[in-house]
Amino acid sequence: MCPVSHISYLTSHISSLTSIYYFCRMRILALFIFICLSFVSQSQIVNIENQRLDVKKEGWKFDIDLNFTIIKNTRVITQFGNRNRVAWNKGQNHVMLFTDFGLVKADGDEFVNSGFTHLRHCYTLKKYPKINLETFAQAQYNRVQMIDLRMLLGSGARFEVVKQDSISLNLGAFVMAEHETQTDGIVRATARYSSFVSFDWQFSKTAGFNTITYYQPDFLFPADFRISCETSLRFAITKKVNFKIVYNLIYDSFPVPGIPTTNYFLNNAISVRF
Repeated sequence: MCPVSHISYLTSHISSLTSIYYFCRMRILALFIFICLSFVSQSQIVNIENQRLDVKKEGWKFDIDLNFTIIKNTRVITQFGNRNRVAWNKGQNHVMLFTDFGLVKADGDEFVNSGFTHLRHCYTLKKYPKINLETFAQAQYNRVQMIDLRMLLGSGARFEVVKQDSISLNLGAFVMAEHETQTDGIVRATARYSSFVSFDWQFSKTAGFNTITYYQPDFLFPADFRISCETSLRFAITKKVNFKIVYNLIYDSFPVPGIPTTNYFLNNAISVRF
């Protein structure tokens, strides 16, 4: 092989290796961002049913998660998440406080920047212990969805229809006031009806199914509504390790301009209990 041909041959191989390197780098970046998205809240409708702590005894219960990751190679990737759940129970009164904040950035580009704070008081009727009267307040933001601040104040009832070892079914009906400020400065204020149905089925010793659907129409303009459906399958790997697949579908008939009406997320997660 002549020197010119040899140089041309090496050049073509170097070019191919460079293309493979950049392809793999982008795949790794996409995979990392996907993993980060699995651990942060992204929904416009906060799923309170999955946030509830099972407090059977009187007193306090805490659940705190904090994570931070930074990677520096060809790009700087930063991920931060903080999730807190606090519950207090005494007699017929039950108070819950939830906070959840998430941020994923790559060289200044925000893939996730959202969070919420939710405070709820529940009162269990003595004569009808399967009915809870609940009042809540919530502050929420989602910069990627162009929501600068959304505030909610509502009240209603939660009904425990079925409660068994392997199956549970709950219904809820609420009325809430909503005040939303978008990142473009537009302000919207309305009143919504909020209802949900949640179903959980532990169909074997190692596997279970859970689904929760929310429906939130505007009182004065019913064509303006939101639907959120979260469905998950869980599998026990060991007594302390579970694998979960979660699919979340969100539809908003009148979203912020520039945001699609339909969003969905598919998350795979492993949970460890100590």
